Amino acid sequence: MLEKMSDFFKNRLEGYDEHMLSEIEGAKNFYPYTAALLPMKSGANVLDLELVDVSAQQ
Repeated sequence: MLEKMSDFFKNRLEGYDEHMLSEIEGAKNFYPYTAALLPMKSGANVLDLELVDVSAQQ
């Protein structure tokens, strides 16, 4: 059975950043770069697009 998306993220919240920074090459540079691109004004909307490999789901 598939996990609800909200449960998936809630269950992995603790330790996520540490995992990403230590396991993903370039993440230590990419995190600050990405954060700098986000809008600074209050109430701004951000669209999060996720790349999904549909061939892995078959």
